[in-house]
Amino acid sequence: MTGCLTSVPFWALIVSVISLVISGLACWNAWQARRTSVIPVLVFTRRSSTEWQIENVGNGPALNVLSREKDFGGKWKEEIIPLYPIAAKTTINLPWFKSAETLVATYADIHGRSYTATCEKDLSGWEHRNLYPSWKGNQSEWKARQAQMPPNLTSD
Repeated sequence: MTGCLTSVPFWALIVSVISLVISGLACWNAWQARRTSVIPVLVFTRRSSTEWQIENVGNGPALNVLSREKDFGGKWKEEIIPLYPIAAKTTINLPWFKSAETLVATYADIHGRSYTATCEKDLSGWEHRNLYPSWKGNQSEWKARQAQMPPNLTSD
């Protein structure tokens, strides 16, 4: 009779440890799902014959966006244009990108994780890291947009 009573607390301890592990895993999965539910995913599109767009097809805002193009000769353009944050499900026109072999955008999500979106020879790519960490914006989005406006519509 004594052996039976001492084995009950042992099994209760085993069941408690197993339930604790399962609860911990469930919490970890919920935390990961919450973090990944706000990932911005930027893609370059060209729905008209004249302008490139960048579209956020993800579920969170894209922050600290830097955009740049490479010409058909394989040379990067000098301008690295920082863009205003791009909300989820939003498309932004990029009139300063004309005819490029490669378009690139680096950006971050609300948790500070870095990403890179590319469009090279009409094929889209996406990386869960910043492939160009040394880039710094050298022209504002506002200035790039003003450069595309007719002279009578621009003002400083």
